[in-house]
Amino acid sequence: MAHILTKLAHTECGIDASTASVIPPIHLSTTFERERDGSYPRGYKYARDGNPTRAQLEKSLTVLEGGAASRAFPSGMAACNAILQALPSDAHIVIPNDVYHGFR
Repeated sequence: MAHILTKLAHTECGIDASTASVIPPIHLSTTFERERDGSYPRGYKYARDGNPTRAQLEKSLTVLEGGAASRAFPSGMAACNAILQALPSDAHIVIPNDVYHGFR
């Protein structure tokens, strides 16, 4: 079993083409460049929908956990919403009494 630091080192970070940084930068932008036709040539349109930093985090978590994929969310409520939408309509959930109040 590979050591955690070895796994992280091999998470295909690559060198950033625009800055030549060897550690992925944190992308703080909330909006991204558009083409004249309205398309988003690099695949990112709004930070809450996805961004390079979150994509790298998901890739790293997948490697660390040995999973097929992972998902990160821009907020706790977004994660809660995704979980609830993934459940069938007749599902039952058990949550602690002190769960985040917005989730009740």
